[in-house]
Amino acid sequence: MNLWKSPIEISDRLTTNNLVLDSLTALHKKRGDSVKILFDCSYRDDTLMQYQSYINSGKMDKTKELGDNFQRDLKEMVNGLQTNIPDVGIYIWSYGEDANTHNTQHTIISANVFDKLGNDRSVGEWIYDAVNSDVKTYGLELLDRTF
Repeated sequence: MNLWKSPIEISDRLTTNNLVLDSLTALHKKRGDSVKILFDCSYRDDTLMQYQSYINSGKMDKTKELGDNFQRDLKEMVNGLQTNIPDVGIYIWSYGEDANTHNTQHTIISANVFDKLGNDRSVGEWIYDAVNSDVKTYGLELLDRTF
């Protein structure tokens, strides 16, 4: 509220330190089953991890340890999504993984949306299926991967 001067109807829905989880949970509470909520992310997103590092330490860094932290936090968020939004669709993927850190590409922009990205369906197929009332979850096993 102080930094962005957000209206109260936006800031009131933010109850944890996870803006995305709080916003999607609020959308589900407001709209219920009239909307389909989908969430996708690479499991060790290099760019998001660097930004989180900047928020935490003032330094945009990318290390295996920061990737481990991102993966753990993402798993916690996915658990929150599944708890708060029973019919949420989740697509966790690995693409462009660095051989040393195992950190992954940010967003699917550099990939073809019809590539499977390690799952049975591509992101494009996953979205198409969800629009046609077949909401699925893929890639949760990546959240438990260790190195």
